[in-house]
Amino acid sequence: MKTKRLMILVSLLAMFAACSRNDSHVDFPSRSAETAFRAKYPGASSVEWESAGVFQKVEFVLNSTDYEAWYSVSGVWLQTEYALAYTDVPLAVREYITNNINYPIGSWKPQRSAEVLERLNYPLWYEVELKNGNEEVSIWADAEAYGHYTVTEDLDRDELPRSINNFLASKYTNSWVTEGVELSDGSYVVNLLDGNEVKQVHFNPLSEWTYTGWPVSVADLPAAVQTVLGGEAYKDYSVKSVEFQQYPNEGYYHIILENTSLPGSRTIWVNIDSQGNIH
Repeated sequence: MKTKRLMILVSLLAMFAACSRNDSHVDFPSRSAETAFRAKYPGASSVEWESAGVFQKVEFVLNSTDYEAWYSVSGVWLQTEYALAYTDVPLAVREYITNNINYPIGSWKPQRSAEVLERLNYPLWYEVELKNGNEEVSIWADAEAYGHYTVTEDLDRDELPRSINNFLASKYTNSWVTEGVELSDGSYVVNLLDGNEVKQVHFNPLSEWTYTGWPVSVADLPAAVQTVLGGEAYKDYSVKSVEFQQYPNEGYYHIILENTSLPGSRTIWVNIDSQGNIH
């Protein structure tokens, strides 16, 4: 009789453990993800993991600041978000906000805290929220304010238009949306984890897909593209960044070049497909 009761108790404990493992809020990270996380953030405390599709998200505290990071199950770090004081935002971003004629600084006040978005192979981006009474917008910009968006609405995965979610589910089967935004012109940008890559998916105001972009290293550019960049037209320029942009009917490398030999560091861009054709 005691043996039977013991077997029942063991079975109940096993069922409880199985349920715990299936609760997304108590999932343990993969060994690879946890090892990569500890190597990148050795001083992290208050660590909590959860699964999101085929990815793993970890929330933690570092230097008294709340962080959120994403890893693939294989241990590839993909993205981190955290807050910092507005006064610590790069000067170029603060100057862009101060001189923004659409949201004059006299009426629109930047909040004391800003968000930092750090992604695999991307430059750092900063989110600064501006308020004017009950109205608010967010300015997204890279450290030099060369790239920037005006965001009128932050959207969770479930808040995106249905057609956008349907498109993402069909084209990027095992992806995960970390953030979506609606821009001031009514278009949408979705930050996406896709395998071991971070992608940015763009949609027009009708929620129709326009293109998807992701960063590419100079070393990974096709030989034909490198030949064009090494030609006479660009001999005074160095590559600042490269993004592959995939459109419905074509794709090319969007390359930002900088001439550091001239005052003001003149910056230009060029689109080149994998065969070396300029678009």
